[in-house]
Amino acid sequence: MRIKSVKDYQTIYGASLDGFERFCRECGGFRMMYKGECCIVKPFSLMTMGDNKEYNIQANHFNCSGSRLTSCLSKDMMISFLEIGTVIPPPITPITLADHAYGMENEEYAKRISRHRVAIKWDDIPVADTLQGHAGQCPTESLHLMGQGAYKDGNKCIHNYIGKGATKKAEKESIDLLFKTLTSDIQRCAERSLPTISSRAAAMDLSRLTGDEQKGNFTVLNLSLETDRGRVIMKDTMSIMFGVKIDDLIYTMSLLQAYDEWDERNRS
Repeated sequence: MRIKSVKDYQTIYGASLDGFERFCRECGGFRMMYKGECCIVKPFSLMTMGDNKEYNIQANHFNCSGSRLTSCLSKDMMISFLEIGTVIPPPITPITLADHAYGMENEEYAKRISRHRVAIKWDDIPVADTLQGHAGQCPTESLHLMGQGAYKDGNKCIHNYIGKGATKKAEKESIDLLFKTLTSDIQRCAERSLPTISSRAAAMDLSRLTGDEQKGNFTVLNLSLETDRGRVIMKDTMSIMFGVKIDDLIYTMSLLQAYDEWDERNRS
């Protein structure tokens, strides 16, 4: 069977969970002896492991995490792209089971919370999070969203700002030389909280890197642009060709890193 829609996914989830849902509904739980008495132990779903795409599919959230065009960036929090970047601290309101139920009746509200109007089969079984349901018990997964997502795209964006493909080799080599110099200095220091940096390939190489290495290289690239040498290299490219101030570029990159750090601390 070819899966074509969100409804197809929920049909598959429903078929997979049907036995467990029926058992919980009809039997209430498992009978077992506890302190000399026969008790009924109620099973429930505590947590689901996966990545952001899988979480979005399970929770019927629009699979567009990070897009500035979506009304609600997160499957479990009401917050837009604009609010994250302009309001400090961001106004975060949980998306509850009641919100989803109302969205099933009201199309405009469903768009507001970026949810498809399809019943979530995972919410038919007992769950640990009785406020948000299944969507609230999927731990944040940032590897694809940040490491292999925003950081990877950010490094490529700087590369393409200078010149797409193999163009502007001299400028790219200058950035790479600065990048490797800073990397060498950073790797000699005793600080161990820095992300992993790939020294086998410089910033403009765009070779295949792990998510942690993408984050590390993005950090060093940001530091490179902060230096006097980095500003000289990028001045003509950013201000003359694209009309973008280097300070604005650095600030945007720093905001992305700050958001990732905030999310990391909240998950830990």
